[in-house]
Amino acid sequence: QILLLNMARGYSGNVGDVFFAFRNQPDKIILYQLCMVGIFLLCMLPSLAVLVLTAAYSELLFLRVVCVLVFLVDIVFTVSTLLSYVLVPFLYGDEPELGTLDLLRRSKELMQGHRCRYFYLSVSFLGMTFLAFLSLFIGFLWVAPYMNMTYAQFYRDIRGEI
Repeated sequence: QILLLNMARGYSGNVGDVFFAFRNQPDKIILYQLCMVGIFLLCMLPSLAVLVLTAAYSELLFLRVVCVLVFLVDIVFTVSTLLSYVLVPFLYGDEPELGTLDLLRRSKELMQGHRCRYFYLSVSFLGMTFLAFLSLFIGFLWVAPYMNMTYAQFYRDIRGEI
């Protein structure tokens, strides 16, 4: 992310930028990933509980319908929650002195009111992603950098740099 962010700002990128997170306190990024997994599991806990009930009482059609509805609501809630923290890798590059919880808090503050924009931006890449899959993943050589640079520009826009 640091390489793309530097390139988006007009600086020349170097290979060392790719390894920024490995050189500068990699535990922050590892802890961030663990927090994301934890948030995901907590958000999906109601679905898991209803799924267990559905397995125990599989003959009840009503419970199956409830399971599907709870699962759909959980997916929406989980995506909405996780969108608050997508800027952490970019913030880590700009402010490496912050702790993991501070990065999460700062990302949540920055994404306040911008989660829908980020979601729509991500959904706009579905067509290109599907075509990249059809090309046996060769298309990702072009699609992935384009998507990541777009996310870097989104971050710059949120920060008020553009």
